[in-house]
Amino acid sequence: MAMAAAAITPLFVWLVPSVAAAPPPASSGGATSTELADPRGFYASLGGGASWPQPVRFDDDRLGPQLPIVGHVQADQGFSLDLGLGYDFGPLRSELSFVRRQASIRSSSWTVGPYPVEARLNDPQVGSNSVFASLYADLPIKSRLVPYVGGGLGITALKGNATTLSRGTLSQRVGGGEGGGGVLGYEAKAGLAYRSSPRTDLFAEAVYQGAASRSQGSLDRSAINSWGYRLGLRYRLGGVHAAAAPQATMP
Repeated sequence: MAMAAAAITPLFVWLVPSVAAAPPPASSGGATSTELADPRGFYASLGGGASWPQPVRFDDDRLGPQLPIVGHVQADQGFSLDLGLGYDFGPLRSELSFVRRQASIRSSSWTVGPYPVEARLNDPQVGSNSVFASLYADLPIKSRLVPYVGGGLGITALKGNATTLSRGTLSQRVGGGEGGGGVLGYEAKAGLAYRSSPRTDLFAEAVYQGAASRSQGSLDRSAINSWGYRLGLRYRLGGVHAAAAPQATMP
């Protein structure tokens, strides 16, 4: 939790002035200038938050079918950072993003055949770097609040550390890194954005992120999945044009 808070705090230091600078409501027709602004165009996005990785299973048959090596690894709550560049088409947005996730191993239990073994982690840190191409649907509710849903596909490069298994005087090293490049990555989001000014949106979103299973030599790893949340800001890079306010008519 402390790592997640440390990652999010600088973000809020940046976000607060944007909220304070939100324009006052326009007097025409009860609409605000934020509502009248055209959101279409390029934007940059920054988000940060916490993630909760789900358990991962490892299977290794290097010792033969009679002595399968099986491991269950659970990571603690970690943090995630999301940097994106996108284009807003109006009802739809497309986005290319880089996502960094980091966590520490909470528990690691292994067996060799029917025998439990001692597991020693060379380094308890695990993480991933991902690049996603995503598509989002904005669902405005005729106010500054804009719910949205979407998701994306991409490449995820995972970084882990080797585990040394030992029983008595025997020891065996398994895992460590991914090797051979990345695997298929995927994510889905549901969130709520607040149009704090014609150029900026503040958002809060729930995130599901995953990476496909993988076989590396004799070692098979199950799919990696995590749930989390992110808070952040989108900033429009182009000119922001307001729609013409409705004109009063003379009787």
